Amino acid sequence: MYTREDLGHPPHIHDQSLTGSRERKLLYIIDQLPIRVKKIRSVFAQSFQMKFFSGAQEALEAMQLDPPDVVIADERTLNISSCNIYQAKTETKLLNHISFIILSDHRSGSLPSCDGHGATDYFIRRPIRIKTLLDCVNTSIRQKDEYIPKFPPPQNGNNAIDKIEEFDVLAKAIADNTPINRGQVTSHCNPLIDCIKSKHHKQLLTKLRTYHYPTYVHSMRVAVFMNVFAKAYNFNEAECVLVATGGYLLDIGKTMVPISILNDVSHKNSAEMRNHVFHSTAILSSHEDIDQGIRLISKQHHERLDGSGYPHGLKGNQISELGRMAAIADVFAAQTDRRPQVKPTDAQTAFKKMEQMGDRLLDQNLLSLFKQAILN
Repeated sequence: MYTREDLGHPPHIHDQSLTGSRERKLLYIIDQLPIRVKKIRSVFAQSFQMKFFSGAQEALEAMQLDPPDVVIADERTLNISSCNIYQAKTETKLLNHISFIILSDHRSGSLPSCDGHGATDYFIRRPIRIKTLLDCVNTSIRQKDEYIPKFPPPQNGNNAIDKIEEFDVLAKAIADNTPINRGQVTSHCNPLIDCIKSKHHKQLLTKLRTYHYPTYVHSMRVAVFMNVFAKAYNFNEAECVLVATGGYLLDIGKTMVPISILNDVSHKNSAEMRNHVFHSTAILSSHEDIDQGIRLISKQHHERLDGSGYPHGLKGNQISELGRMAAIADVFAAQTDRRPQVKPTDAQTAFKKMEQMGDRLLDQNLLSLFKQAILN
């Protein structure tokens, strides 16, 4: 877990704001490996109160009685637990301000999650330096104490420019890969631009763009297709904004899937890839201003009418109309995307394949409406 130089002389914490006369902060450690627990104890014991747990369920129960300031959790320990403690804490107001620091085999960096009160979650990839771990703990606590917003508003005067620049990438992708011309894209852009008036939406979109650009482009294309769908459905402006927002956030959970898996087409149907839906649910649930319809689009866009989809195997009327629309927009975008190792399908061929799926998989009435809107 740790680098060689860390094993000899663990550093001390020198941040007086955390170690002075103030009451010591509470850390939860979730880890099953005794040697790693001992190491963490030796580093933090003088400056923090600590509680140790070998499983996520017991830690979650304790959190509800005595919420910690920060949780340090081993990713392997969390993965073998039947309790999704991360999702539970993001969906619980009492707990969703708590920062998680995950000791990971795959990921590094931060994941903004929650209400702006310090609940940024950090992933530290092994091998882990003690100084890095200390810095993450100190930063998490300082942000929590000072209530530093995680979603600062854009600078005055730059908001519209930022929006246009981001959606320029989208417009080019759509114009290059589908029969929709640039003028048609522009005519549908107002709801798409309105999508990111929410600071939370903008932050999540930026995170996705930075983490995995191909997924970002795919999501933007789905957003356009969902908006075209909404126009064909005669949705009002607010409803168009909602479904377009659902389109570009439907795969936000892929920011928690290792890049190596996202880039390997052989992992398209792997368990790790399918878990992105659960990750999306957790992330979207941590933002109170995100509409339930947006969450529904993300949660159901891989469900299929015959129950063969995932993650819940919903059938027929168990799948909402928004979920059915999202499934069509996502499949069409996936078939017509330009991606490494995968040749894009032209729109006519894509629709033919989707029609061959029949009502067993996709709602053919909605597909007919979508096809007409796209090709006309």
